[in-house]
Amino acid sequence: MAVIFPTTDCRQFQSLSLVITRRQISEKVKLTTKAIEFVENQIQSTWPVERWRDTTTIVAVSGGADSVALLHAMARLSGSETRSRLVVAHVDHGVRGPASASDAQFVKEEAQRLSLPFFLGSGSNQTTTAGAPSESSLRELRYRCLRKAAQTHGARYLVTGHTLDDQIETILFRIFRGTGLRGLTGIPTFRKLSDQLTLVRPMLTVSRAQTHAYVEAIGKNHRVDASNDDSRYTRNFLRNELLPLARTKFPDIDRAIARLAEAANDHQSTIPQLVAAASESISTSEKPSGDTQLQIDCDLISEFPDTVIIDSLIDHWDRLGWSRGNINRATWHQVAQLIRSDSDLRQVINLPGNIRAERAGTLLKIEPN
Repeated sequence: MAVIFPTTDCRQFQSLSLVITRRQISEKVKLTTKAIEFVENQIQSTWPVERWRDTTTIVAVSGGADSVALLHAMARLSGSETRSRLVVAHVDHGVRGPASASDAQFVKEEAQRLSLPFFLGSGSNQTTTAGAPSESSLRELRYRCLRKAAQTHGARYLVTGHTLDDQIETILFRIFRGTGLRGLTGIPTFRKLSDQLTLVRPMLTVSRAQTHAYVEAIGKNHRVDASNDDSRYTRNFLRNELLPLARTKFPDIDRAIARLAEAANDHQSTIPQLVAAASESISTSEKPSGDTQLQIDCDLISEFPDTVIIDSLIDHWDRLGWSRGNINRATWHQVAQLIRSDSDLRQVINLPGNIRAERAGTLLKIEPN
């Protein structure tokens, strides 16, 4: 038996459905707007557009949600008239075959849609005994290519899409590997790579979930890197296994680590003056081979605490472009102990990255092997 609703009831039902639909659309619009505004406001707060809008800037884009969000947020913030000062750079690490090529093509097309210049960098990598490229070799390749992009286009800034999640993972990695106060400060927002180029990470206050929400809100696609599921890489292990487990017991762990980084930064702000004073005990000289050598007056620098000595060494290390890949806090303390040694005998330490430290008398020489 068919049930016939009165006409008035049908109209009321249709009217109610329209109200519900409009309400749902309104809520979705609010959420979308909120997702867009949050990311763009965070970037603007960290690095105001007025500082970079009229300057050639390299935007590193892997094709993942983080870098796609960064690219489109910067394009929207800069406006159509100055958007052309942005250069999209992608690095093909050559480790995932056709998938790597597809990533590069995706980023190229994204740049074309925005009418922006595109730079493609590529190269080979060192591998571990297990056959997988080392994380440090991938990172070194990436930044080498990005520096080349900056040099090619005369860029003043190099911008990457590191997020709050990357910050958390980095601090945890350093804690497990062994670090000091400096390591607990995490990833810096700004880092000078040379007199001409500054590295900027304007999304360190934005979570990975928020970049995904942003990309969805502006209706853009992104690539998914299957290698991110490979927990042989230490960062993937932290991201995929350790942190999810830790969050079940400590739901506030991300904020707690972020607060730790803030506190470390506050304390670290008092260190630079001491480091500058200690650095007067360190000089550089060029060998006949063309390599640069660090020469350290052990008597003078021994007046400072180990933390200051180590930070001074790290500063010089970075300026010379030497790799710090596998050097942990224990290794730095070995060098500090060598500086403080009372022995008159010649002493040698072989450091990671094919670096040699040799002390004779009161002079310590550090140089590539």
